[in-house]
Amino acid sequence: MITTLKFFNELKEKIPFLDIKKKILDVKIELPESQIKTLKDLFISWSKNLPEKYIKGLIVDVLKKPNSENGKVYEALVYAWLDRHDIRYLPQFHIDQNNCFKASKQGYDADGKIEENGLIFDVKQFGLTLPHIETLRRKLQEELPEEFYLTISGGKNISVQDIKTHFLEKTKDIAQCIMDEKSKLHTDYLYRDRKFGLEFRANSKENRLIFTSISEFDLFEWAENNQFYFMYHASQFCINSPYILFCPYDEQLASLFSTEDRERSFWAFRALCRRIFMNLTKMDERGITDFDRKAQNGISVATAAKKISAIVFLDVTEEFDYQNCRMFVFQNPNADCKIPRYQIDSLFRNAGATIEDFRFDNY
Repeated sequence: MITTLKFFNELKEKIPFLDIKKKILDVKIELPESQIKTLKDLFISWSKNLPEKYIKGLIVDVLKKPNSENGKVYEALVYAWLDRHDIRYLPQFHIDQNNCFKASKQGYDADGKIEENGLIFDVKQFGLTLPHIETLRRKLQEELPEEFYLTISGGKNISVQDIKTHFLEKTKDIAQCIMDEKSKLHTDYLYRDRKFGLEFRANSKENRLIFTSISEFDLFEWAENNQFYFMYHASQFCINSPYILFCPYDEQLASLFSTEDRERSFWAFRALCRRIFMNLTKMDERGITDFDRKAQNGISVATAAKKISAIVFLDVTEEFDYQNCRMFVFQNPNADCKIPRYQIDSLFRNAGATIEDFRFDNY
Protein backbone atom coordinates (compact mmCIF):
# COMPACT_ATOMS: atom_id res chain seq x y z
CA MET A 1 0.00 0.00 0.00
CA ILE A 2 1.27 3.46 -0.87
CA THR A 3 0.02 6.56 0.91
CA THR A 4 0.05 10.19 -0.13
CA LEU A 5 2.94 11.10 2.19
CA LYS A 6 5.05 8.18 1.01
CA PHE A 7 4.38 9.16 -2.59
CA PHE A 8 5.23 12.79 -1.86
CA ASN A 9 8.46 11.92 -0.02
CA GLU A 10 9.56 9.68 -2.89
CA LEU A 11 8.96 12.60 -5.26
CA LYS A 12 11.02 14.94 -3.07
CA GLU A 13 14.02 12.64 -3.51
CA LYS A 14 13.78 13.21 -7.27
CA ILE A 15 12.63 16.84 -7.20
CA PRO A 16 14.77 18.89 -4.77
CA PHE A 17 12.72 22.10 -5.02
CA LEU A 18 9.47 20.36 -4.08
CA ASP A 19 8.37 22.25 -0.98
CA ILE A 20 4.60 22.53 -0.66
CA LYS A 21 3.23 24.70 2.13
CA LYS A 22 -0.24 23.18 2.07
CA LYS A 23 -0.55 20.22 4.42
CA ILE A 24 -0.93 16.88 2.68
CA LEU A 25 -3.11 14.42 4.59
CA ASP A 26 -1.66 10.93 4.79
CA VAL A 27 -4.27 8.70 3.15
CA LYS A 28 -4.15 5.61 1.00
CA ILE A 29 -3.84 6.21 -2.74
CA GLU A 30 -6.72 4.22 -4.20
CA LEU A 31 -5.35 3.91 -7.74
CA PRO A 32 -3.76 1.00 -9.65
CA GLU A 33 0.01 0.70 -9.33
CA SER A 34 0.42 1.40 -13.04
CA GLN A 35 -1.35 4.76 -12.70
CA ILE A 36 0.65 5.68 -9.58
CA LYS A 37 3.86 5.05 -11.51
CA THR A 38 2.54 7.07 -14.46
CA LEU A 39 1.76 10.03 -12.20
CA LYS A 40 5.18 9.88 -10.57
CA ASP A 41 6.91 9.81 -13.98
CA LEU A 42 4.81 12.79 -15.10
CA PHE A 43 5.72 14.94 -12.09
CA ILE A 44 9.41 14.15 -12.49
CA SER A 45 9.21 15.03 -16.19
CA TRP A 46 7.43 18.31 -15.43
CA SER A 47 10.09 19.24 -12.87
CA LYS A 48 12.63 19.31 -15.71
CA ASN A 49 10.56 21.20 -18.25
CA LEU A 50 7.93 23.40 -16.61
CA PRO A 51 7.79 26.18 -13.96
CA GLU A 52 7.42 25.05 -10.35
CA LYS A 53 3.88 26.44 -9.99
CA TYR A 54 2.46 23.89 -12.42
CA ILE A 55 3.90 20.81 -10.76
CA LYS A 56 3.15 21.96 -7.21
CA GLY A 57 -0.44 22.85 -8.05
CA LEU A 58 -1.17 19.56 -9.80
CA ILE A 59 0.46 17.46 -7.07
CA VAL A 60 -1.72 19.13 -4.42
CA ASP A 61 -4.86 18.68 -6.56
CA VAL A 62 -4.13 14.99 -7.16
CA LEU A 63 -3.11 14.06 -3.61
CA LYS A 64 -6.01 15.77 -1.85
CA LYS A 65 -8.31 13.08 -3.26
CA PRO A 66 -6.18 10.25 -4.72
CA ASN A 67 -8.92 8.08 -6.21
CA SER A 68 -11.11 7.66 -9.27
CA GLU A 69 -13.55 10.36 -8.13
CA ASN A 70 -10.95 13.09 -8.67
CA GLY A 71 -11.02 14.65 -12.13
CA LYS A 72 -7.52 16.07 -11.60
CA VAL A 73 -6.14 12.51 -11.51
CA TYR A 74 -7.46 11.92 -15.01
CA GLU A 75 -6.27 15.31 -16.21
CA ALA A 76 -2.77 14.34 -15.07
CA LEU A 77 -3.03 10.96 -16.82
CA VAL A 78 -3.86 12.74 -20.10
CA TYR A 79 -0.81 14.98 -19.65
CA ALA A 80 1.20 11.80 -19.07
CA TRP A 81 -0.05 10.31 -22.34
CA LEU A 82 0.99 13.45 -24.22
CA ASP A 83 4.39 13.30 -22.51
CA ARG A 84 4.97 9.66 -23.47
CA HIS A 85 4.22 10.41 -27.11
CA ASP A 86 6.50 13.46 -27.24
CA ILE A 87 3.65 15.89 -27.87
CA ARG A 88 4.72 19.31 -26.60
CA TYR A 89 2.03 21.22 -24.73
CA LEU A 90 1.52 24.07 -22.28
CA PRO A 91 -0.73 23.19 -19.30
CA GLN A 92 -3.27 25.63 -17.89
CA PHE A 93 -3.32 27.91 -20.94
CA HIS A 94 -5.35 31.07 -20.43
CA ILE A 95 -8.25 31.73 -22.80
CA ASP A 96 -9.54 35.30 -23.09
CA GLN A 97 -13.25 35.98 -23.01
CA ASN A 98 -13.24 36.91 -26.71
CA ASN A 99 -12.13 33.34 -27.57
CA CYS A 100 -14.70 31.42 -25.52
CA PHE A 101 -18.34 31.61 -24.40
CA LYS A 102 -17.63 32.60 -20.79
CA ALA A 103 -19.82 35.37 -19.40
CA SER A 104 -16.97 36.39 -17.11
CA LYS A 105 -14.57 39.00 -18.50
CA GLN A 106 -11.70 36.99 -16.99
CA GLY A 107 -12.13 34.12 -19.44
CA TYR A 108 -10.75 30.86 -18.06
CA ASP A 109 -7.72 28.57 -18.00
CA ALA A 110 -8.02 25.69 -20.45
CA ASP A 111 -6.29 22.47 -19.44
CA GLY A 112 -3.71 22.97 -22.16
CA LYS A 113 -2.48 24.04 -25.56
CA ILE A 114 -0.57 21.79 -27.95
CA GLU A 115 2.36 23.96 -29.00
CA GLU A 116 3.04 22.69 -32.52
CA ASN A 117 -0.35 23.55 -33.99
CA GLY A 118 -2.07 25.72 -31.39
CA LEU A 119 -4.81 23.22 -30.53
CA ILE A 120 -6.60 24.11 -27.28
CA PHE A 121 -7.78 21.20 -25.16
CA ASP A 122 -9.76 20.48 -22.03
CA VAL A 123 -9.99 17.20 -20.12
CA LYS A 124 -13.38 15.85 -19.01
CA GLN A 125 -13.27 12.78 -16.80
CA PHE A 126 -15.54 10.36 -18.65
CA GLY A 127 -17.97 7.68 -17.64
CA LEU A 128 -21.32 9.40 -17.95
CA THR A 129 -23.98 7.40 -16.10
CA LEU A 130 -21.72 4.49 -15.11
CA PRO A 131 -19.77 6.07 -12.21
CA HIS A 132 -22.85 8.01 -11.11
CA ILE A 133 -24.86 4.81 -10.69
CA GLU A 134 -22.12 3.42 -8.46
CA THR A 135 -22.04 6.70 -6.50
CA LEU A 136 -25.81 6.42 -6.10
CA ARG A 137 -25.48 2.82 -4.87
CA ARG A 138 -22.85 3.86 -2.33
CA LYS A 139 -24.89 6.80 -1.02
CA LEU A 140 -28.03 4.70 -0.72
CA GLN A 141 -26.06 2.00 1.07
CA GLU A 142 -25.19 4.55 3.75
CA GLU A 143 -28.91 5.15 4.35
CA LEU A 144 -29.81 1.46 4.79
CA PRO A 145 -29.51 -0.73 7.89
CA GLU A 146 -26.17 -2.55 8.10
CA GLU A 147 -27.77 -5.99 7.67
CA PHE A 148 -28.67 -5.18 4.05
CA TYR A 149 -26.54 -4.87 0.91
CA LEU A 150 -27.89 -2.73 -1.92
CA THR A 151 -27.76 -3.67 -5.61
CA ILE A 152 -29.06 -1.62 -8.56
CA SER A 153 -30.32 -3.38 -11.69
CA GLY A 154 -31.95 -2.22 -14.90
CA GLY A 155 -31.01 0.05 -17.79
CA LYS A 156 -27.81 2.08 -17.77
CA ASN A 157 -29.00 4.30 -20.60
CA ILE A 158 -30.30 7.05 -18.32
CA SER A 159 -28.80 10.52 -18.73
CA VAL A 160 -26.33 11.99 -16.25
CA GLN A 161 -28.70 14.86 -15.51
CA ASP A 162 -31.60 12.52 -14.70
CA ILE A 163 -29.37 10.50 -12.37
CA LYS A 164 -28.41 13.68 -10.52
CA THR A 165 -31.85 15.30 -10.42
CA HIS A 166 -34.11 12.32 -9.77
CA PHE A 167 -31.81 10.11 -7.72
CA LEU A 168 -28.59 11.57 -6.30
CA GLU A 169 -30.43 14.60 -4.92
CA LYS A 170 -33.14 12.39 -3.36
CA THR A 171 -31.23 9.54 -1.74
CA LYS A 172 -33.06 9.77 1.59
CA ASP A 173 -36.47 9.60 -0.10
CA ILE A 174 -35.41 6.66 -2.26
CA ALA A 175 -33.97 4.82 0.74
CA GLN A 176 -37.33 5.20 2.49
CA CYS A 177 -39.11 3.79 -0.57
CA ILE A 178 -36.74 0.83 -0.63
CA MET A 179 -37.26 -0.01 3.05
CA ASP A 180 -41.00 0.63 2.96
CA GLU A 181 -43.15 -2.31 4.07
CA LYS A 182 -44.76 -2.32 0.60
CA SER A 183 -41.34 -3.15 -0.88
CA LYS A 184 -40.72 -6.19 1.33
CA LEU A 185 -39.92 -9.35 -0.62
CA HIS A 186 -39.33 -12.29 1.72
CA THR A 187 -36.15 -11.31 3.61
CA ASP A 188 -35.23 -8.58 1.06
CA TYR A 189 -36.75 -5.28 -0.03
CA LEU A 190 -37.35 -4.46 -3.71
CA TYR A 191 -38.23 -1.03 -5.11
CA ARG A 192 -38.72 -0.31 -8.83
CA ASP A 193 -38.59 3.11 -10.48
CA ARG A 194 -40.69 2.42 -13.56
CA LYS A 195 -40.09 5.79 -15.23
CA PHE A 196 -36.31 5.29 -15.52
CA GLY A 197 -36.19 1.50 -15.43
CA LEU A 198 -34.02 1.12 -12.34
CA GLU A 199 -34.51 -1.57 -9.71
CA PHE A 200 -33.19 -1.18 -6.17
CA ARG A 201 -32.84 -4.27 -4.01
CA ALA A 202 -31.83 -4.34 -0.36
CA ASN A 203 -30.43 -7.85 -0.01
CA SER A 204 -30.42 -9.44 3.42
CA LYS A 205 -26.84 -10.40 4.35
CA GLU A 206 -27.98 -13.26 6.55
CA ASN A 207 -26.59 -16.59 5.28
CA ARG A 208 -25.55 -15.02 1.93
CA LEU A 209 -22.08 -14.31 0.55
CA ILE A 210 -22.81 -13.39 -3.07
CA PHE A 211 -25.12 -10.68 -4.38
CA THR A 212 -25.95 -10.22 -8.07
CA SER A 213 -27.61 -7.60 -10.25
CA ILE A 214 -28.58 -7.56 -13.91
CA SER A 215 -28.24 -4.47 -16.11
CA GLU A 216 -28.71 -3.66 -19.76
CA PHE A 217 -26.97 -1.14 -21.98
CA ASP A 218 -28.24 0.11 -25.34
CA LEU A 219 -25.53 2.27 -26.87
CA PHE A 220 -27.91 4.20 -29.13
CA GLU A 221 -30.39 5.04 -26.37
CA TRP A 222 -27.44 5.94 -24.13
CA ALA A 223 -26.09 8.28 -26.83
CA GLU A 224 -29.46 9.97 -27.33
CA ASN A 225 -30.01 10.47 -23.60
CA ASN A 226 -26.54 11.95 -23.09
CA GLN A 227 -26.05 14.04 -26.23
CA PHE A 228 -26.11 17.28 -24.19
CA TYR A 229 -23.45 16.05 -21.75
CA PHE A 230 -20.69 18.38 -22.98
CA MET A 231 -23.05 21.35 -23.20
CA TYR A 232 -22.76 21.67 -19.42
CA HIS A 233 -19.21 22.90 -20.14
CA ALA A 234 -20.04 24.88 -23.30
CA SER A 235 -18.79 28.18 -21.86
CA GLN A 236 -15.26 26.77 -22.22
CA PHE A 237 -15.48 25.98 -25.93
CA CYS A 238 -13.00 28.02 -27.96
CA ILE A 239 -14.37 30.26 -30.69
CA ASN A 240 -11.39 31.02 -32.90
CA SER A 241 -9.06 28.09 -32.20
CA PRO A 242 -9.29 24.35 -32.93
CA TYR A 243 -10.65 22.79 -29.75
CA ILE A 244 -10.35 19.19 -28.50
CA LEU A 245 -12.12 17.46 -25.64
CA PHE A 246 -10.07 14.65 -24.06
CA CYS A 247 -12.27 12.12 -22.25
CA PRO A 248 -10.15 9.76 -20.11
CA TYR A 249 -11.67 6.72 -18.42
CA ASP A 250 -10.48 3.46 -16.87
CA GLU A 251 -11.71 0.21 -15.32
CA GLN A 252 -12.71 1.94 -12.09
CA LEU A 253 -14.61 4.75 -13.77
CA ALA A 254 -16.24 2.97 -16.72
CA SER A 255 -15.50 -0.74 -16.69
CA LEU A 256 -18.09 -1.29 -19.41
CA PHE A 257 -15.86 0.54 -21.91
CA SER A 258 -12.53 -0.52 -20.50
CA THR A 259 -13.20 -4.26 -20.32
CA GLU A 260 -15.30 -4.56 -23.48
CA ASP A 261 -13.62 -5.31 -26.80
CA ARG A 262 -12.46 -2.21 -28.61
CA GLU A 263 -15.06 -2.50 -31.35
CA ARG A 264 -18.03 -2.23 -28.98
CA SER A 265 -16.46 0.74 -27.20
CA PHE A 266 -15.81 2.39 -30.57
CA TRP A 267 -19.45 2.08 -31.64
CA ALA A 268 -20.73 3.46 -28.34
CA PHE A 269 -18.45 6.50 -28.55
CA ARG A 270 -19.25 6.93 -32.23
CA ALA A 271 -23.00 6.97 -31.54
CA LEU A 272 -22.53 9.70 -28.92
CA CYS A 273 -20.29 11.84 -31.14
CA ARG A 274 -22.59 11.47 -34.11
CA ARG A 275 -25.44 12.84 -32.01
CA ILE A 276 -23.29 15.83 -31.05
CA PHE A 277 -21.80 16.51 -34.48
CA MET A 278 -24.89 15.93 -36.64
CA ASN A 279 -27.85 16.63 -34.34
CA LEU A 280 -26.72 19.36 -31.95
CA THR A 281 -25.08 21.38 -34.75
CA LYS A 282 -28.60 21.91 -36.14
CA MET A 283 -30.20 22.86 -32.80
CA ASP A 284 -30.60 26.63 -33.11
CA GLU A 285 -33.66 26.89 -30.86
CA ARG A 286 -31.93 26.01 -27.58
CA GLY A 287 -29.32 28.12 -25.82
CA ILE A 288 -26.28 26.87 -23.93
CA THR A 289 -27.37 28.76 -20.82
CA ASP A 290 -29.99 26.00 -20.43
CA PHE A 291 -27.03 23.82 -19.46
CA ASP A 292 -24.09 26.06 -18.48
CA ARG A 293 -24.89 29.00 -16.21
CA LYS A 294 -21.39 30.43 -16.69
CA ALA A 295 -22.03 30.96 -20.39
CA GLN A 296 -22.93 34.10 -22.30
CA ASN A 297 -26.56 34.69 -23.24
CA GLY A 298 -27.69 34.34 -26.82
CA ILE A 299 -25.42 31.44 -27.83
CA SER A 300 -27.26 28.50 -29.38
CA VAL A 301 -26.44 24.84 -28.87
CA ALA A 302 -25.76 24.64 -32.61
CA THR A 303 -23.19 27.44 -32.47
CA ALA A 304 -21.42 25.82 -29.50
CA ALA A 305 -21.42 22.29 -30.96
CA LYS A 306 -19.65 23.57 -34.06
CA LYS A 307 -16.76 24.78 -31.88
CA ILE A 308 -15.81 21.20 -30.91
CA SER A 309 -13.16 20.17 -33.43
CA ALA A 310 -12.68 16.65 -32.08
CA ILE A 311 -13.46 14.41 -29.11
CA VAL A 312 -10.83 11.94 -27.92
CA PHE A 313 -11.73 8.99 -25.68
CA LEU A 314 -8.71 7.53 -23.92
CA ASP A 315 -8.48 4.45 -21.70
CA VAL A 316 -5.90 5.33 -19.03
CA THR A 317 -6.18 2.10 -17.05
CA GLU A 318 -2.59 1.35 -18.04
CA GLU A 319 -0.01 2.29 -20.68
CA PHE A 320 -1.12 0.44 -23.82
CA ASP A 321 1.28 -0.25 -26.68
CA TYR A 322 0.54 0.54 -30.35
CA GLN A 323 -1.14 -2.80 -31.06
CA ASN A 324 -3.45 -2.58 -28.04
CA CYS A 325 -4.07 1.16 -28.03
CA ARG A 326 -7.47 2.05 -26.58
CA MET A 327 -7.81 5.58 -27.91
CA PHE A 328 -10.74 6.64 -30.12
CA VAL A 329 -10.65 9.96 -31.96
CA PHE A 330 -13.77 11.47 -33.54
CA GLN A 331 -13.48 14.53 -35.77
CA ASN A 332 -16.40 16.92 -36.15
CA PRO A 333 -17.15 17.27 -39.88
CA ASN A 334 -19.27 20.35 -39.11
CA ALA A 335 -16.70 22.10 -36.93
CA ASP A 336 -15.93 25.76 -37.60
CA CYS A 337 -12.25 25.13 -36.85
CA LYS A 338 -11.41 21.77 -38.40
CA ILE A 339 -8.14 20.00 -37.64
CA PRO A 340 -6.23 18.98 -40.79
CA ARG A 341 -5.97 15.25 -41.32
CA TYR A 342 -2.16 15.28 -41.24
CA GLN A 343 -2.23 16.83 -37.76
CA ILE A 344 -4.66 14.19 -36.49
CA ASP A 345 -2.42 11.49 -37.96
CA SER A 346 0.68 12.99 -36.37
CA LEU A 347 -0.92 13.35 -32.95
CA PHE A 348 -3.01 10.20 -32.69
CA ARG A 349 -2.92 7.73 -35.58
CA ASN A 350 0.82 7.22 -35.17
CA ALA A 351 0.14 6.19 -31.57
CA GLY A 352 -2.30 3.49 -32.65
CA ALA A 353 -5.57 5.38 -32.19
CA THR A 354 -8.77 4.48 -34.01
CA ILE A 355 -9.94 7.55 -35.95
CA GLU A 356 -13.36 8.40 -37.39
CA ASP A 357 -13.97 11.56 -39.41
CA PHE A 358 -17.57 10.82 -40.52
CA ARG A 359 -16.49 11.75 -44.04
CA PHE A 360 -19.26 9.75 -45.70
CA ASP A 361 -21.74 9.80 -42.82
CA ASN A 362 -22.46 13.50 -42.34
CA TYR A 363 -26.21 13.81 -42.67
